This record gives sequence, C-alpha cells and structure tokens, in this order.
Amino acid sequence: MSLTPEQARALWDAGGFALIQGLPRGSEVGMDGTYHVANVFSGTKFVPPGLHMMVWAPSPKTAPAHNPTEGAKIEEIPEGQTDAGPGIPDAAALPLRAAYVHVWEPKERIGLQFDPASENTSAPRTNIPEGELRELDPQLAPYPFAGLNGWKSLTTCISKAVVEKAIPGGKVDAMSQVKGEAFDAKDKDAAAQEFLASTQASAGAPELHLSVFDLRRSWPEGSEAGDVSRWSVDKSKLWERLAGEAGGKLPSAAGELTTGPRALLGQLQLSFLLLTNVWCYAALAPYKRLLAVMCRSKLAIAQPERFPSGQANDNVSFWGSFAADKQARECVLELIRTLAAQLTSLPETAFDTELPSVDTFLQSEIEQLRQNVSAALAEPGWWGLAQRVAREWQGLQQAGARFGWDIEALGSGDDDEDEEGEYAPQVVEMTED
Repeated sequence: MSLTPEQARALWDAGGFALIQGLPRGSEVGMDGTYHVANVFSGTKFVPPGLHMMVWAPSPKTAPAHNPTEGAKIEEIPEGQTDAGPGIPDAAALPLRAAYVHVWEPKERIGLQFDPASENTSAPRTNIPEGELRELDPQLAPYPFAGLNGWKSLTTCISKAVVEKAIPGGKVDAMSQVKGEAFDAKDKDAAAQEFLASTQASAGAPELHLSVFDLRRSWPEGSEAGDVSRWSVDKSKLWERLAGEAGGKLPSAAGELTTGPRALLGQLQLSFLLLTNVWCYAALAPYKRLLAVMCRSKLAIAQPERFPSGQANDNVSFWGSFAADKQARECVLELIRTLAAQLTSLPETAFDTELPSVDTFLQSEIEQLRQNVSAALAEPGWWGLAQRVAREWQGLQQAGARFGWDIEALGSGDDDEDEEGEYAPQVVEMTED
C-alpha cells in the first residue's frame, strides 16, 4: 500500500498504534491474519478502531537483537503458506505463537515489551507519548488495509464484552488451555492430541474462558423420557441455556445488551481465530461444540420466538430485542456467513494433512444446518427472507468448493436423520419413582 505524505499524516493523526518492542531478528509478526518475518520491527501504525489480533512468534534466542536505529524491515510471507499464516500447522511446528487481542478505540495506543530471556511480554501500557511514537516511526509497519474487509467478515460478532470475558487481560498463546476443559484422551484429531499432550504442563499460560458443556447431554434437567429423546437430537434447549449464560448483562460496543446467541457466535468466531492464527489447539474443542449446537438446533432456528431467554424474570425471546424485527433469524444468516468467511480464509491445502477429521466434521455440521434451515423456510417467519438465505447459502457453497466439497442447495424440506458420530446423544434409562 503506497501512501502520499498527506495520506500518511492523516492516518497517523486518526489511527491507533499496536507496539511490541524487543523481538529478536527473524521473528514472525502478524496483524489480523497478515504475517511477515521481521528483522526490524516495533509494531503497527494506522490501526483502525475495532477488534484486532497482534500475533508474534520470536525467532530462536540465538538471533541477535535489532539495531534500534534501523528502519522497519519486513519480508511478506507467501499467501497460502500454512506454517506461516492463518491455517493449521503441523503440531510440532515451532516457534510457538502468542497474541494480544483487543478492541481498539479510535486513536488508542497499546504497547507491549517482549523479554527475550523469559519470552514473556509486559502488561499493556497506554500512556505512550507522541515523541516516542515519532522515534519509533521508522520501525513501524502500516496496518494491512488490504486484508481489512476479510478480517471484518471473520469478526462480526466478537464484541469487546466477548473478548474481555473469553481472554481476561487480552493475552493468549499456543499453550493456553480452556478453563474447566477436561483433557480428552479419545480426541480424534491426532495432531491436536499430540500438541495438547505436550502442553499439559504449561503452568502459567493464559487461560481461555470459553463455554464448556457436554453436547451429548443436551436435554433440560428433570426431562421426561420423551423430552430426553427429542432434545438429544434437537439441541435447541441447550442453545437456549447457553445463550442465557453467554448473553447476561454484558454491554456491547454500541452500549446495548449483548444478546446470548450473538455472544455465542462471537465465541465461535474467536475460537476459530485462536486456532488458525495463534495455533491454540485448545480452542478446537469449544469451536466444534459451539458449531454443532448451533447447526443442530432445529426448533430454535425455525421458531426462535418460542424460546425464553433462560434468565430469571425475563419473558422475552432468548434473542432479546432481536425478535421484534426478524433479527432472530439474522443470527442464523450470520452463522452461514461466518462459515463461508472461515472457509474462505483458509489455504486450500488446510485439510490435506493437518487435522483431516475437521474436514469431515465441518461437512457433517453444514449438512445438519442445511437440513434445519431448509425446514425453517416453511415457517411464516422465514418467508420474507428466503432470497437472502439462498444468496448466503450460495456463498457457503462457493467457499466449500475450494476444498472439493459438494454442499447441497437448500431444499423445501428434508427428512430428519439420526444424529451420529462423536456428538451422538447418550441413551439414558428413565426409572419410575
């Protein structure tokens, strides 16, 4: 991106700054999915307001520190190079990545200091004087505006509240674990299993606070046998509960209440970014669970107005104020758009050798979503949205075609299929009192 002096001055005055100083030569640095290998680098300038993810992976400790008098020197990483950009690398890929995730306010300045000895970073500081920024200017890379639209498509539901709840303090790294998550010795993803096993002793790594729940036991407590069977297949009641827990009274960036379903979508989007950008394999399980519960909530997709919020003394839909203007269904459209954006962001070789079962999982959940959205289109509340749904689904079909997937078109209705695979419901014997 070539800027005139006038444009650069305007961006300097209007934009924010994301500094990280002290990285050794040859470190990998990234901002919002764009990655470079840097010899001289102190951060990013011209950062627009909104959610951003600053990622770094220090080069080996033997690499010399950069000369502070040198200008910024960065080497762009080729697009589609899985072990250097967004994607899923080999589990043994080194070095480990770390990131700072934050919602930048207009003109906000955030600075981190990397300590090569401990490979830790200082607490963020915000009182960065103008003179310091001017001195660092030769070592600052401009924000990668060419990728901004793609980044926005991946982060539409990640509010400040979602970030602060999921990543307290904003720091995360590849060894971070999800609080309350049990290590699954039966994990089907061999690469993730190997990586997680090697990082179980990573005491002190930042914790993630993402939704932890048992997708197989998705019926409400105290359900009769018939309801157990129904809500084992249809995850709507589980979605209802999780939405109530996720939404709470967290204010969104716009000052309004964050609705539960949108907050869950934000967790889904954030989990994906942590997996593909920070290589944090602990984010894979929450991503898979959240996607499954959304794709398999047949009644909540078709008739969201039938579900209370799950919060005490609140009789409105769990979609909050969204229900009034058909916005309940907008979350379903947003889910379809999110899946299309996520698939588009991955290199075409992402599923060839790394985590091949994720390929099968995604195709299975997309088929479940297709069946449930197809059935929902017969409901009066969806009649005015049919053309929009069809357009969004075509976008998902095109994104899947990059991987050779044949995602079927939406139909007027499909026969229900029994739930299978790793998220099959458990059979529970109901005893009479």
